[in-house]
Formats: sequence, C-alpha cells, structure tokens
Amino acid sequence: MATQAQTANLWNFQRGDGGSPEVFTDVPEVISIVPGAAEAPDLDASSLDSTARETKPGLTSYATFTVEMVYIPNSTIQHAMADEIPTSTSRNFRVMDPTNAFGLLYILTPATFNYTGFQVDGIIHCTATFKQAGKPTRVGAF
Repeated sequence: MATQAQTANLWNFQRGDGGSPEVFTDVPEVISIVPGAAEAPDLDASSLDSTARETKPGLTSYATFTVEMVYIPNSTIQHAMADEIPTSTSRNFRVMDPTNAFGLLYILTPATFNYTGFQVDGIIHCTATFKQAGKPTRVGAF
C-alpha cells in the first residue's frame, strides 16, 4: 500500500495584517515550524475520603510556538516580527499548504527573536518564538 503521508515541502508560514478582510503574507525562508503542544495540568481533587489520588483536568495551555528562518536583511516581515516583541502585539498567523487551500490559523504573540549561525561558512538564521492563544482553527477543507 502506498503511503498517504503529507510532506511539509512548500508549506507556508503567513503573517496576517489585522485588516478586514485580513491579508496574509508569506514569512520568507522558513526552515521549520513547531506549533505549541496543548497541555492540561492534573488538578489534585483528593480528599481524606479518597482511596487513591483523584485528579481532574485543569485549563489547557499551549507550549511555545517556534519558527526558524534564514535571516533576510531586507525582510520587512522578519523585522516587523522582531519589532512587535516589546508591544506584545497579538495577530493571526497561518500555516498553509502549497495551494493555500487549507491549513491552520493561530493567534500568536511574539515573545523572542534571536539571530544564530555566526560561524565560518555559516548561514545566519533567526528564530522567533510566540505565545499561542487557544486552539488553532482549521482553514479550508482538511
């Protein structure tokens, strides 16, 4: 049986402009995208009547969303993402398939923007981390 695996090649990470209707622009030279995983803590609900630990799920939170890119010195989008860190600006970002027909929409707030790769024969990269607000929304027919 042939695999039905979906490759990540040609997928896009896109930044929304906050307009209505919202326009999304590709973030250039993205190498990897690691969305924040959902996690709900266990709340201890045990009492003196309990015969074993009793737990209930707490509120879901999301781990850090990380995007690694090749640094492009004249990229207005990369610079804008770095410039928004002190303002804690939340905005919509999308991860979209090569045809732009389907993907996932995230509400993200920039947290860090770091440059790496300063070495002989190195390519300068930048890594942006974001705080993720809530569950991603499916876009199009998944």
